[in-house]
Amino acid sequence: LLLKINASLNMVSLPDVRLLFQTHSIEEINVIEKKIRGEIEKKKDDLRIMVGERYRDLINAADTIKDMESESSQVFGGIKNIQNLCLSFHTSLMSSCSSKITQSPRDVAFYSLATQMDLLVNTPEKIWNALDNHEYLNATQLYMFSHHIVNKSLNILVNDPKPSNSQDVYASFPVLHHQWAAISHFKTSILKGAEYSLKDKTLPDKKLCESLCSLALLDNCSPRQVFATLLLARK
Repeated sequence: LLLKINASLNMVSLPDVRLLFQTHSIEEINVIEKKIRGEIEKKKDDLRIMVGERYRDLINAADTIKDMESESSQVFGGIKNIQNLCLSFHTSLMSSCSSKITQSPRDVAFYSLATQMDLLVNTPEKIWNALDNHEYLNATQLYMFSHHIVNKSLNILVNDPKPSNSQDVYASFPVLHHQWAAISHFKTSILKGAEYSLKDKTLPDKKLCESLCSLALLDNCSPRQVFATLLLARK
């Protein structure tokens, strides 16, 4: 019976449907009708689902476009704010430069000394952090920078008298003469840490180069001496 009904469904597409009534009973025609109506409803459901998905995609696309518009507006607003800040910074910088021109040499020396003192006060903590993280080259740079400030800029290590016009400025910061004592002992710690790190055969190449550079800078070693130290540590 099923084979007969399926064959009859294929005949539905023919112009002459009277053959169904000629070749099938009423019960068979009712079954065929139900099956055809079921397929029609299924096609309708498929069409609704397809249209719904397309409509949902359209809504999502519209929401995305709206979000893009909002984000673009925020970006343009941020760029505008940056431009305004740059203009304001340029104006304040020009004003600051104009005011610095009128500063006396004593004021310039005072602010320069205050800035260098601030660097020296913060250097020990930075060197400690670098040593804790095994960043020996960074610690070396901080040490040498402090040494340059003390020995070349402030002349604390030199016994030459200070210029008479800045004696009162140096007298205002007696801590400067003691700050180098808190920094100078780091040289030994950095050298020991760098030399000890050379014994680690799993040390990355970058860290190895940093340790070698630290030894070369602090001990004023030649490349031959540095590599000799490396070979001795790796024995």
